[in-house]
Amino acid sequence: MKSSMWKSYFLLIVIVALMVGVMYLFQFTGWRKIKTSASPPTLVASAVAYNKNSDYALLFGGASATYVDPEWKETWSAETWKWDDGTWEKIETKNSPSPRSIHAMAYDENRDEIVLFGGAFDGTRLNDTWVWNGVDWAEKNPEHVPPIRCCHTLAYDPVRKGVILYAGWDGKDTFWQDTWLWNGEDWTNLPYAAPWMSGYALVQYPPNNVLMTASMSWVLTENGWFDSAIQSPPYRSEGGADYGQGKIIFFGGSNDTGKMNDTWMFTKDSWYKLRLTHSPSARFGHVFFYDEKRESFIMFGGAEDSGYLNDTWEFKLPDYISSIATPIYLVP
Repeated sequence: MKSSMWKSYFLLIVIVALMVGVMYLFQFTGWRKIKTSASPPTLVASAVAYNKNSDYALLFGGASATYVDPEWKETWSAETWKWDDGTWEKIETKNSPSPRSIHAMAYDENRDEIVLFGGAFDGTRLNDTWVWNGVDWAEKNPEHVPPIRCCHTLAYDPVRKGVILYAGWDGKDTFWQDTWLWNGEDWTNLPYAAPWMSGYALVQYPPNNVLMTASMSWVLTENGWFDSAIQSPPYRSEGGADYGQGKIIFFGGSNDTGKMNDTWMFTKDSWYKLRLTHSPSARFGHVFFYDEKRESFIMFGGAEDSGYLNDTWEFKLPDYISSIATPIYLVP
């Protein structure tokens, strides 16, 4: 009788341990959808930048669509939203950039400002420069201005102590290969270029002191661009990537085969595909940033097959990340 009782207790303990293990694995090997009291509207191709000094993210613009019988009509946003530790808040400003999408933003760490450049509105490409000082937007009037474009990227370069603008499209025939540096007052056209790119993420990778293109093997060093020959995730554009906790995390995007919802990690000169138990829907044109206060990666919005989105997701790096990471050379 006692032997049978102890067997039952042992079996119960094993079952509980397995259940806890499964719950633990699920909780820490996937994305988590965050419910917020307020949220930006459904948007694709917005832009975002994270202020590392004040620990908040700023989102501006994007495109949406409304149904006006008998067709869908695209609209553009000029709203400014702030993300602060799990909460979205719409910010009313005295000044503002015009409505737009497929523009770019970056936090200028040297000047404690967020920089916005270019984009598109109803078929028109832009090349205006705006800065956010923490309270309001201000338009800059530099002596030198990059040509009009959308689908470009901005990233802060700690080597040059300024914001790098790279690539993009003029909306017609030109895919840009140029590289520009913003010093807080003016743009300088740097004397080097890489293959043309449109819709690619450009991310700091401090361990190597470079800027990296996600889904491409090109890096920007103190001497210019060069092909690192690092095998990268499958080609796609309009995915989201950022650096945090010693790693780059890269999610989603689209190519000729469709939209994606895969999550990739770059560390120590190699890309790894993460085997996750829970992921957001496949999408492109979402915003993506590392929240230093929450120590997690945040993603918002984008577009999936059924339309535009306004959901917010969070991904925390698990302690046992190596056990769920498949080296890219082993990915089929």
